[in-house]
Amino acid sequence: MQITAEIIKSGEVYTHGYNAWPSITKMDNGKVAAVWSGGRENHLSNDGNIYFSVASENDLIFNDPVIIEYYDNFGARDAGIAYLGDGRIMVTSFYNTSIPGYDSKKANTPFYHFSDNYGITWNTSKEIPIMAPHGPLFVTNNIGSTIFYLGAVPLFNKNGIKNDDGCSICCYVSYNRGETWTKKGTVKRLDWMHLFDFIEPNVTLLPNGTFFAGIRFKNNGKNKNYYNSSFFFSSSEDEGETWSLPVYSGINGTPPHLLVHSSGAIICTFGRRLAPLSIRAIISVDNCISWSQEFMLAEEQINWDFGYPCSVELEDKSILTIYYGKRNGAPPEDNYILFRLWRLN
Repeated sequence: MQITAEIIKSGEVYTHGYNAWPSITKMDNGKVAAVWSGGRENHLSNDGNIYFSVASENDLIFNDPVIIEYYDNFGARDAGIAYLGDGRIMVTSFYNTSIPGYDSKKANTPFYHFSDNYGITWNTSKEIPIMAPHGPLFVTNNIGSTIFYLGAVPLFNKNGIKNDDGCSICCYVSYNRGETWTKKGTVKRLDWMHLFDFIEPNVTLLPNGTFFAGIRFKNNGKNKNYYNSSFFFSSSEDEGETWSLPVYSGINGTPPHLLVHSSGAIICTFGRRLAPLSIRAIISVDNCISWSQEFMLAEEQINWDFGYPCSVELEDKSILTIYYGKRNGAPPEDNYILFRLWRLN
């Protein structure tokens, strides 16, 4: 299947300092909202805050970002976002804390917080057991509204104690707009996999009612049959209680983000950090049974530190994909939040 992208517009969300790991959501007021980790010194520094910015779908001019108060979560990293309706926004992230007695280890503490007025003010953050770069999926169907969150369990908790299900990819759901959470099922690693092989999942709901996930694969065991940076797919037909054995995508790139387009196409975007460095996508039109060839959305990247694309469909059926990367001529310490507006051909 040969599918290409018609690029409509290239643009910038924010271009000051080091920024990374963005996500975007579409609201019901004609606007899109973006979040990312900004105000950082570099990729690994523990000095980031969560930035929040809004743009009208009509012009995609993003306003100056505001910082979502960090409530002692110094070093906030990957920022996820979901719009829950009626002005309510959920933002997720995690922060690093040192583990006593383990100089080389960090505990990742996932958390989330809400705004009930389209991001004007924010509630105090709460901890949650899992983390994923682009946050949860909000689903409305015949049984009501559900926040469906597939994420990775940190190996250590913030007190330096190993979690019993550390490094697992687990599903949690909330039936009351994020006030409480119920644990569902776990995506099992294949027998030969390393403990740290699966991270950074993303999930969507297919038109046939199946929850379908992409999961970043790190290949810590250096298995020669797999790329060192790729992803697997898994699915659930019982709302997250059980998950199929993961299936290899064969893609050299990661992490995956999944979007169901109104046409019925499923769009999977990812970053390729080996030459040619680029933001790419694959498309399925048969509920993820088969996929198109890869095609490029952005290819101006100048080093490995870029990617984490996340997409939304706008009212005119165009697709807005946000990602981070460096522009030629930019200060060496800077990374920008960028976007591509495009259509499927």
